[in-house]
Amino acid sequence: MTDRKPYLPSNGSEGMAWTDIWCDRCSRRALDPCAKTQCVHELRALCGENNGVWYIIDGVPQCTAFRDRAEKARSRRVKKDPNQRELF
Repeated sequence: MTDRKPYLPSNGSEGMAWTDIWCDRCSRRALDPCAKTQCVHELRALCGENNGVWYIIDGVPQCTAFRDRAEKARSRRVKKDPNQRELF
């Protein structure tokens, strides 16, 4: 059984490290800071609230809502038009 405790970074340095490891690589976070949709979990944590997805699991802080941006980009497939000819 895993031991889960809510996690919030204790200071700015720990918060920056967390953001670098999890938030900057997550597909839930918009690349444009002015975008209308942002990660709700990150915003709640910045307000000092328990966001319900950041936990210390077996002694290691983890984000349970994390979705890898690189994996999402790899999973996108370009649909080919059957009427378009290929050059090579």
